[in-house]
Amino acid sequence: MADIVQRQLEQVAADQVRYLQHHAGIDDARQQFEGHDVLGHVRAKLIHDLLQRCTQHSRRTMQLTHAYRSWWFRTMLCLLTFAVIVGTISRFAWSWTKLGFLLTHAGVVTVFVGAFFSSTTTLKGLIPFRVGQYTVKFIDQLGGEEIPLGFRVDLRDFVTEYHREIFIRFPRLERELGAGLQRSYKPHQLTDLTLDQGRYRIRTLKFLPRAQGPKSPKSPMSLLLELTRQGEPPRVFWLAADDPRHGHYTDGDIEILYVSNTMKMPDAWRSLLEVKEEGVTMLSKVVTVNDPLYYKGFVFYQTDARQDDPSYSGIQAVSDPGWRLLLGGIIAALIGIATMFWINPFLKRRTAA
Repeated sequence: MADIVQRQLEQVAADQVRYLQHHAGIDDARQQFEGHDVLGHVRAKLIHDLLQRCTQHSRRTMQLTHAYRSWWFRTMLCLLTFAVIVGTISRFAWSWTKLGFLLTHAGVVTVFVGAFFSSTTTLKGLIPFRVGQYTVKFIDQLGGEEIPLGFRVDLRDFVTEYHREIFIRFPRLERELGAGLQRSYKPHQLTDLTLDQGRYRIRTLKFLPRAQGPKSPKSPMSLLLELTRQGEPPRVFWLAADDPRHGHYTDGDIEILYVSNTMKMPDAWRSLLEVKEEGVTMLSKVVTVNDPLYYKGFVFYQTDARQDDPSYSGIQAVSDPGWRLLLGGIIAALIGIATMFWINPFLKRRTAA
């Protein structure tokens, strides 16, 4: 076996030499490999390919990329459910004091049953949207089949939000000193800020996170600022983030700019989704990472975005019919635990008294 592998390695090395001679125009290709362990490189490449194939095979066999929907996870749930049921029946003797014990174990069994049901019925897939597009289906990421929604989902708008910061600079003083004096501040840092050795005082009078309401993902954050210059009455003005008309203030000596700092990581992705049935808009919602859209058993999450494509928004569609069983089992288990550790002892103390 070792001789066969060695001959195969030598054959691969010879093929590489012939390739260089034929395609690269090298007269003596073997000189290109002088001082190099050609067979060692080929052997390492073959071992790497073998390990990669074994890893891919094990992932497909063990379903490691979707563990909660794998055969071994479902088998484990069945075994745990059977063990809890057998253990409960073998130790159970009915009395009112055992109510908490029964509720707790019934809740645990319900959670396992709900998890198994979710594992077999959950559908999940990524919808690669661009602004102005719509869909009536998605592709299940496990089975690969098309899942009809039964309604239409439109991406009306999408925006990538960055942290808004207030940039303050002193143009006249910078020209005198020949140096930049720009500083940046977060909105909450302007509650009462003193600058330029007490010559300026800036206070935030009002902060509006969404000036145009929650239905527009591009509605700007706005600040109502009070600027007091030494020896002068205070001036009050609005600044709207990233607004070319109202996001800037200057009087020649001080300049204030309220913009997004695109040099840092994005703060949020916001997609304006509309659900339509027969041409009628049934629901409209701005979807973020932790604030999905719910409609007729489907949940739409904001999960993906691309920095090089501002109009792209990746929305994950999920259908999980088993979540009600899971929630009911958790509630039953919590009530059972509360009964065992608080209600029963309280009743016993009251009866004894």
